[in-house]
Amino acid sequence: MTYASTHLPEQNDKGRATAWAAKGILAKVYLARSGWGNNGVRNEEDLTLARQYAGDVCENSGLDLMTNYEDLFKYKNNNNQESLLAMQWVPLGDWYVCNTLLADLAFSSEVTGGVNVWSSYNGTIDMLQQYEVADTLRRNATFFTKGSYYPYICISDGGYTYTGNASPIKKGVVGGPDDDNDGNVQSMNSPLNTYILRLADVYLTYAEACLGNNSTLSDGRGLYFFNKIRQRAKINTKSSITLDDIIRERRIEFCMEYTNWYDMVTWYRYLPDKMLAYFNNQQRGYRADAIIKDADGNLHFGKYDGSTFLEGEEYYTAPEFTINITANNIFLPYPESDVIQNPLLNEPPVPYTFNE
Repeated sequence: MTYASTHLPEQNDKGRATAWAAKGILAKVYLARSGWGNNGVRNEEDLTLARQYAGDVCENSGLDLMTNYEDLFKYKNNNNQESLLAMQWVPLGDWYVCNTLLADLAFSSEVTGGVNVWSSYNGTIDMLQQYEVADTLRRNATFFTKGSYYPYICISDGGYTYTGNASPIKKGVVGGPDDDNDGNVQSMNSPLNTYILRLADVYLTYAEACLGNNSTLSDGRGLYFFNKIRQRAKINTKSSITLDDIIRERRIEFCMEYTNWYDMVTWYRYLPDKMLAYFNNQQRGYRADAIIKDADGNLHFGKYDGSTFLEGEEYYTAPEFTINITANNIFLPYPESDVIQNPLLNEPPVPYTFNE
C-alpha cells in the first residue's frame, strides 16, 4: 500500500484507484495497528503516520464531501467526488459482476418498481437510538421510518412515502428501473457501486488519530473534519469529542456500508474490556413490533394493543435466549483441516519480506 501511495496517480479515470485512495487506506491501517494488542495504549509512531496520511488526504487532495448525504446512494452519483474507492458493478451484468444486494436489502417490490425482492431486515432498536432527533437526513437515507418521503422512488406516482410501523433498510435501495436508474434495475441486480473508502471515512480516521491516547479532543484540524461530517448532516457541531463520540459517529455515518464490524474489532483490540461491555449492552435480539414517529421526529418503540400504542422496554419482544459475547467470540479459529495440514498457522506471525 505504501508503494501504491507513491506510484498511483493523484488523478485517474473514474472508478480507478488513486494515490489518495491508497493514503486513506494506509491511514486506516496505521490507526488500527496503533492499538492492536498494546494494553490500552496506542503506539505513537503509528498514530503519527495515521495523522500524516489522513491529513494529507483531508488537506491536499482537493476532494470534498457530497453536499447531500442521501445523494451518495443514488446510481447517477456513482464515482462521485467523495468516493475514493468503490466496487464497480456491471449494470444488468451477469452473475459475479453484478450487485446482487438489492434483493437482500429492499423490503418490498413497491419500492423497486415491481422488481422481485425479499428482505426482512430492519434497523435494531439500539441502532435507531444512535441518531439524534435532528439527524433525519442520515436516518432517512439509511432506514425507512413512518412518514419518510422519497421523491426519487416511484417517480411516476409522485414519489414514495413509507407508511409502515417498522424500520426496513433504505440504504442501497435505489428505486425501480423506471426511476432515475436508466432501466438498470432487475431482480438481484442493482447498478449502485459499493463503497470501499469514502472521504468521510478519512475525515473520521483523521479525527480519531488526532484524539490518539487523549481522553478528549477539543481543538485542531481533527475536530474540524469531524464536525464537517456533522455539518453535512445539518446537526450541531461539537466543541470537544471523545472516543465514544467517534464510535457513535462512525456507526451512523457508515451504517449499512459493511464496515461496522471491522471498526468494532479494531476498537476491541485497542480496548477489549470497554468493547466487550459495549457489545453486551445493546439489547441484542430485542424487537419492537411497532415504531412510531412523533411530530418532532422522535422515534418511539413498543407495540400496538388494538389501536393503543404501548411504549417502553416492557413491551419489546425479548429474544429466546441471551447472547453474551466473550473474548472467544471475536475471531473465528482457523479451520481444523487447515491447521492439521499446516500447524504453523497456530504460531505467532513473523515478519516477511514480500519482494523475495
